Amino acid sequence: MLSGNDIDWFAARLAVAIHDTNAEYRMGVHDLREQLKHIPGGRDLTMRYEDGGAIQVFKIGDDEVRLPGTNFPSAPDIEAALEAKKKV
Repeated sequence: MLSGNDIDWFAARLAVAIHDTNAEYRMGVHDLREQLKHIPGGRDLTMRYEDGGAIQVFKIGDDEVRLPGTNFPSAPDIEAALEAKKKV
């Protein structure tokens, strides 16, 4: 049977692993600019929040796309939103 100290140790290790995983996959605007530099205006991408953070607005060149603010989107998410906007 596990002792309280064992459980505390496992909980601490799990917290460290979660932090490391989140830090590894966290992306910022600078990373998005680098990944979207092949799109005209990608190097100058900007991001702002609307509706109290519920919506993230990415401006790339003359285009703007709005994505849910629940998670920071990846470069492919932004590209897909741009493509979908062009098809409408």
